[in-house]
Amino acid sequence: KPQISQISANQTIRVGNQVILNCHASGDPHPQISWIVKKPGYKIPSVYTPLVDSELLIPQSTDLSDSSRSGDNHLQEQQFLQPPPSSSSSSSVSIDHNLNSASSADSVVAAISRNMQTNGGRITAFSNGSLIIKQVHLSDQAEYICVAGNKHAIKTRQGVFVRVLTPEEYTRQQLGEDGTSTGMMKTIFIVVGCAVAYLGLIIGLTTFCSVRMVRTRRNRSRKSGKSIS
Repeated sequence: KPQISQISANQTIRVGNQVILNCHASGDPHPQISWIVKKPGYKIPSVYTPLVDSELLIPQSTDLSDSSRSGDNHLQEQQFLQPPPSSSSSSSVSIDHNLNSASSADSVVAAISRNMQTNGGRITAFSNGSLIIKQVHLSDQAEYICVAGNKHAIKTRQGVFVRVLTPEEYTRQQLGEDGTSTGMMKTIFIVVGCAVAYLGLIIGLTTFCSVRMVRTRRNRSRKSGKSIS
């Protein structure tokens, strides 16, 4: 049975930037990894899976024009379709977070295999388990579920949510985080300053009281000496 050992964390990205999601799985035989994209308001999720089981290099820079041209011939996007009315209940395909049985695995693989459409290279799945989204759109905000399947079973794991912000929202968020840090530093400085001032006040009052007490004793001693003489 496939086991998903590692998956990317949730991400917040700005429109137009690039997202790289990674998912690693193990199993015997080695499972193929696909990505299910569940967008709010869409009942039918999209599926991205490599067409050819070949290891592809992931570019590290934001310029992916070369890889997208070569990836168009290898990568495909599929969408799940609802079964026709004449189909029996056993042939229907439903994907949730608990796909563990072999029969469900066969149904999902069958659904992945039909109605394949090329995605133009903007969203590409790689055979090493990575999914690259170039020039992120607001519509790309969704849950991205890694699916690892082989002939025994399919194991799904939901754990990646990509949040897409406009440039203005992204800037406000960054400034908000910096402002929070700056505010905390100001608060710390104020508290420390108040503590130092309070300590200085205590020391000053203690010194003043001590000096005054010494002067009072001296005055009393002088008065006592004069009265005796």
